[in-house]
This record gives sequence, structure tokens and C-alpha cells, in this order.
Amino acid sequence: MTVSSAPSTELLRARARNQSRFARLRAGQVLAATMTLAASTLILVGLWLPWWSFQLYAPQYPQGLRLEVLLSGVRGDVHEIDMLNHYIGMASLSLAAPLERQYSTYAVLLISVVTAGLLFGQRRARIAAVVLAAGFPLGFIADCFYWLHRFGHELDPRAPIELAPFTPELFGNGQIGQFMTFAQPGLGFWCAVGAALLAVLVALLREKTPRSAARGA
Repeated sequence: MTVSSAPSTELLRARARNQSRFARLRAGQVLAATMTLAASTLILVGLWLPWWSFQLYAPQYPQGLRLEVLLSGVRGDVHEIDMLNHYIGMASLSLAAPLERQYSTYAVLLISVVTAGLLFGQRRARIAAVVLAAGFPLGFIADCFYWLHRFGHELDPRAPIELAPFTPELFGNGQIGQFMTFAQPGLGFWCAVGAALLAVLVALLREKTPRSAARGA
């Protein structure tokens, strides 16, 4: 009896190990899929959230003026800031990033869907997804800096107040004339950063999945 039961015991143990490996593999696949959908959702949510905020302070504005930059435009004390910009010869904020604002919805939808699709693909596709997801917030920073530099260096020489060309600060404290400024990323930007980090985690998790499947075979 002892001799005949030994192979059966080893077989049961092998089956238990295989089932455990399969369960871990399955759990990893579910986790990767969940994080992929979460990354895609975070990118979409950024459409309705501010990506950057600017605050301006001066003695005549003790409460300060606030400007929020969204992918589709700007909001906040836009009229007051435009009036102040007129005195130094800066263009209206409504003229900034016209193409970006016009096509932002389509671009975000495309990035969200393509990122999710690539993360479900092979290794090269996952690498492309990480590059795309990470490039989204980085591209926003580059584009925002471009427009700040352009607006600050294309001042109307006929303006009532003459200022030397400048670039408003994109991070932290700055000064424009008698105004103190403060700029920082908004929730939409951090959602995009979170999506990029999730894309990296998904790519790393799926990188381990084939090896786990091979060991469980």
C-alpha cells in the first residue's frame, strides 16, 4: 500500500503546485488588465481637469488673480488678466495654442485607446505604450513653455507699459512687472503622470508573465 500511494501523493503535489502557479499567473493578468484600464481612464479624465495653474499677486489685487490651463482652453480670471496683458503688449490668452485646443479631445481619446491597446500587445507594443503615455505630460510641458516664451517675447512695442522680453515662470515663484506669480501643475497633469506610471508597471508585470507561464507549463 505504501509503494502504490507514493506516486499518487507526488502527483497531487505536482497538481497543487501547477494550480498555484496558474492562480498567480491569472491574478497577474487580471491586475495588469485592471491597471491598463485605469491608465486609460486617467488619461481620459484629464480632459475635464486643469493641467496647470497660475496665480498673480499685486497690491491692487490682494486676493490675487487665478488662471487655470485645461487642454481645451483657459478659465479663471481670464478677462482681468487679458486687460493687464494689454498694457504690456501681450496677446490675448484666447490666441494661445489654437490647434492644441481644437484637437485636444480627439488627441486624448486617441492616446487613451492606443495606450490601452498597446499595453495588451507584445513587448515592443508595450514599450511604445510607455513612451506614448510618458510623452503626453512631457509634451504638454514643452508646448506650454513654448507659448509662454512666445507670448512673453512677442510684445507689442506700442503698448503703454514697456517691458523687456521675458518668459513667465512655469514652476514656482516668478515676477512680471509689479506682479508676483506662482505656477504649479494641476490635477489633470498629475492624472497623466499617474497613467504613465501605471503603463510602466503594466509593462514590467507583463514582462514577467511569459516566464511564469513557461515555468508553470
